[in-house]
Amino acid sequence: YRRCKPSCNLCSHIAYFKTTDFATCLQLPEDFKDFVASHSAGKGPTDAFMAHCHRELLHEQWRILLDDEFLDAYEHGIVVTCCDGIKRRFYPRIFTYSADYPERQVHHIEHPLDASIRNLGRCPCPRCLIQLSEAPNMGTTSDMSARVRLIRVDDNVRRWKVSNARRLIYDKNYSVNSTVIDNLLKEESLVPVSNAFSDRLGPLGFDFHPMLVNDIMHEVELGVWKSVFIHLLRILDCISKDAVRELDRRFRVTPTFGRDTIRRFSSNCSELKQLAAHDYEDILQCSIPAFEGLLPEPHNKVLMDLLFVFAQWHGLAKLRMHTDETLELMDGVTADVGRITRTFLTTTCVQYETRESVREAASRRRRQARQQSQEKASSNPSHAAADSARRPKTLNLETFKYHALGDYTMTIRRYGTTDSYSTQPNTGRRKDDIAGLVESTS
Repeated sequence: YRRCKPSCNLCSHIAYFKTTDFATCLQLPEDFKDFVASHSAGKGPTDAFMAHCHRELLHEQWRILLDDEFLDAYEHGIVVTCCDGIKRRFYPRIFTYSADYPERQVHHIEHPLDASIRNLGRCPCPRCLIQLSEAPNMGTTSDMSARVRLIRVDDNVRRWKVSNARRLIYDKNYSVNSTVIDNLLKEESLVPVSNAFSDRLGPLGFDFHPMLVNDIMHEVELGVWKSVFIHLLRILDCISKDAVRELDRRFRVTPTFGRDTIRRFSSNCSELKQLAAHDYEDILQCSIPAFEGLLPEPHNKVLMDLLFVFAQWHGLAKLRMHTDETLELMDGVTADVGRITRTFLTTTCVQYETRESVREAASRRRRQARQQSQEKASSNPSHAAADSARRPKTLNLETFKYHALGDYTMTIRRYGTTDSYSTQPNTGRRKDDIAGLVESTS
């Protein structure tokens, strides 16, 4: 487990990409929009055009890394004299690419930056072509078989579609979000980006789709579980404010366990203030006694089943040693998660008219205010007033992160345990490195 400890310094920094911050939004020069306007009769770039340029920027940076020297080593290997004096030939390989969903979309689909997938597109998964509308069926027999049947492949058909779309954009002056381009790419949520991995390593037999592995921190702890927990707070708010206060009290009196396994809940969990991934993990592990009895029967039993099976799945997903038996168990628990979540949605959630929390409503109003201020500066201002009321809000299972739960056992069988490619250790290490860099330059 030493590789997961930042203090062991077992990670090597190879290169830093040009970004605006810790997020995956790549940075173009500040005067880039002026450059675009000067070549388009004074019109500024559209959001679709800027997204396309961000994707292109990322892949151009990857092409610098995947240079001819790397390709030669990838194909012919590197002869290294080992510590025992024997010369051996080593072949560098790229097994996994760990990134949050927005970054993976840059690669090839409208998904992440590196996946070349369209963000929130019809087929948002970088590994298969299952449509977003089918995501709630996660864990069913038909869903699991469809993941194999509809697997994405970096074949000549995909490359032709992208190449033809780029020809229309760069040679025929079609916009990146025109109907002609959408007719070519939208069905599979592709984007007109020349993928660096496909261009450089594709001729050597490399398919970049499998390398886009699951990320349990962003997909589960900060993804599906966070969404479920927030919706449970909405349900308790429908019942009474006392139920929310009782939940906060139960979490506050929960004792710690180990040095950092279960940390003390120092603030009210319902306020969701400054909660990191490990905080949501602690909330999940302590959720059964905290929520027990807060909902009336039979909804309390459904909720207890949901929390138990989700905690069981999370524990299996984070195991640092797996066997065939544990993976078979996880296959069954994955199906249970999907089944019980759908039961919770159709039997419990429909009984409560849940609305946005105060925090969610305030966040939405701030977004609306920013949007209106931007529209006032444009030529087509909107006259819609910000809605101050708390809007109805339900639990949404039509998300990529919920769909991704069904890929974990397959990924573990292929690449090993999730701690090998989770972004959590690297995130902590990156923050420490940045803090040290700031301190050294101050």
